Amino acid sequence: MSDKYISDGAKIVVAAPTGGATVNGIYIGTDYCGVYLETAAAGANVAVAVEGEFELSKDSSTFGVLDKAYATSGGVVTGTASAGTPLGVTTQSATSGTSTVRVKLDRI
Repeated sequence: MSDKYISDGAKIVVAAPTGGATVNGIYIGTDYCGVYLETAAAGANVAVAVEGEFELSKDSSTFGVLDKAYATSGGVVTGTASAGTPLGVTTQSATSGTSTVRVKLDRI
């Protein structure tokens, strides 16, 4: 095995933001998003998944399978590109009345 290998890249470690991080919450980077894998206090190291499929809170958007999904600054999934940062694609349909949707995270 390479002596330069670090990890499989499915998760990264970041400093939790002001207010801390909550497990299953959305981490919003500049160009990509991930999902917190644990809860952590502000400034503490916290693991963030950048691959995988997650069931996440959403806004009133309606989704079909493989629709683009974005994360809002409020930490919910939306179908409106101008309202969020790229998150991934949906893996199930969701009506405007449902509170969650399954999302496969885009790879960085």
